[in-house]
Amino acid sequence: MAKKTLTQSEEEISKVPGADPLASNSFTSQSNTSMPLESMPQFSCKMDVPPLPGLDKEILTVGREFYLVCDGIFPKDLKYEKLQFKLLNSAGIEEQTGSEKFKLKLLNFELRSASSADLKVVSYLTGSQQISKLVLTDGQKNLDLGPHQFAVHSVLKQGEKNEGYGPIGPLEVPIPLLYWLGFFVILLICVLALIWKIIKVRSKQKLLIELQKFEVPQTPVQQFYQGVRKLRRTYSFFDGGAVLNDKIRDSDIEAMLEASGRLREIFYLYLLRRFKIPALRWNPGQIIKNLRSTHKSLFFQKGSELIKLLIELDTLAQKKEKLKSLDLKQLTELSQKMVDELEEILK
Repeated sequence: MAKKTLTQSEEEISKVPGADPLASNSFTSQSNTSMPLESMPQFSCKMDVPPLPGLDKEILTVGREFYLVCDGIFPKDLKYEKLQFKLLNSAGIEEQTGSEKFKLKLLNFELRSASSADLKVVSYLTGSQQISKLVLTDGQKNLDLGPHQFAVHSVLKQGEKNEGYGPIGPLEVPIPLLYWLGFFVILLICVLALIWKIIKVRSKQKLLIELQKFEVPQTPVQQFYQGVRKLRRTYSFFDGGAVLNDKIRDSDIEAMLEASGRLREIFYLYLLRRFKIPALRWNPGQIIKNLRSTHKSLFFQKGSELIKLLIELDTLAQKKEKLKSLDLKQLTELSQKMVDELEEILK
């Protein structure tokens, strides 16, 4: 029946001037055997595995990057920054299962010419991977890269098992010995600083208790001048100006030594109350050191004069036979002048 129909067609064509019946056979065969254009891959891609030290050439392992070198006509308006892969099965449906997206991932796209591009890719699944149809898309245009097949090997040695992590708990991170030493040094410094602070607080409390014993209704400067007036009334040689030598009675020398000690006590008591320091049991160096840290302006103005006066008061009693009443009078006047100047600065 088919043969009769074909003969009729040939007869009809032969009636057309210049028509060749064989031409009709050739066209029909081509139309029956050719693949539709839309089902053919648009690009031809080859896999290229770059060599890496320590890895076998041409053997893919999990996470090893390789290239797909694709030839074809790439659209000029292709949006490179949005390119990604779609993996289609034999039915043309996108594979969207959890593991399928790890078969092949696009890392970078580099266009070498209008008809050639390098696609840097990677696979995270082991075993033989088959992709029926690989599509490169920017969300608007879909480029068919055809089917692909490759094998990915595990990085684990043969027979080695990939054991899962145990219960998550406190991490045991080894700490270098130097860090431990640094930690203990800092801890020791903090402890010593705390101890020093406690000692200072207790010393301050003890000092305040000690100073309370010397508190009187008068101000420190009033108490000082009252002591000087009493000193002048008690010892008559403040007015006489006599020189004490070896012809003077021992009782007069003892009186001069007693007066010098009393003058020192009066001045040091003024410093004790005025600056809240234990001046009576401190030496001149300790007093000046304290004033340098607590009253810097006063120290820079009167520090050198004050230290000389304190040393003179301490050594006056040691002069003995060389002691003169004039020395005692001058030292008393210097003490009064120093108190007036200190009060002026402290206003």
